[in-house]
Amino acid sequence: MAKPVSGFAKFLRKMRQGYRNDDGAVAVEFAIIALPFFALLFAIIELAIIFFLNSSLESATFETARKVRTGTFCGDEDTFKLAVCQGMNPGVPASDLNACQARTDIRIRQMGSGFNSMVDLNWNPPPVPNPPPAGYTPPPPNYASTNGGETVLVAVRYRHPLTIPGTLTRLANANDGSNSREIFAVSAFRNEPFGAASCGP
Repeated sequence: MAKPVSGFAKFLRKMRQGYRNDDGAVAVEFAIIALPFFALLFAIIELAIIFFLNSSLESATFETARKVRTGTFCGDEDTFKLAVCQGMNPGVPASDLNACQARTDIRIRQMGSGFNSMVDLNWNPPPVPNPPPAGYTPPPPNYASTNGGETVLVAVRYRHPLTIPGTLTRLANANDGSNSREIFAVSAFRNEPFGAASCGP
């Protein structure tokens, strides 16, 4: 006559069966590695985008700075900014480049004593009061037309908003703590001996 199986024995039997049963193990393992896997995947994609933007920014800065070097650039830093954004986004109309222009800062400085002189780029100037008080005079533009033979420094900063939190990828480097990557392009040169700057192709 078989003895009745106690409740504890039934529990042990189910535990042994569950230990040998591996149904759903793959799903559990994937759930464990899915988050770091996709975080690494998107971080690689974001790093590739940053490299592409860096190359595009350097090329657009060099091409636009060449117009300053040859005396054919006319305008201020906002005009230079638009030209850089158009170089980074060829074929896109100027009306669709507002986001690029909002993320871009331009500094064009004359280096009076040549390449050995110190230049203050002042990336974070004090904000213009809004509304401006009575008698407020806005600061003069940072760039004026340069002459032939003059030494010039052009610096461009582009702020790229990141998708993945910078605490995971270590790609964020903005000083204001935002989740963005600051990309820089710099060109220092001596103007060609063209005399006074002239506008033209």
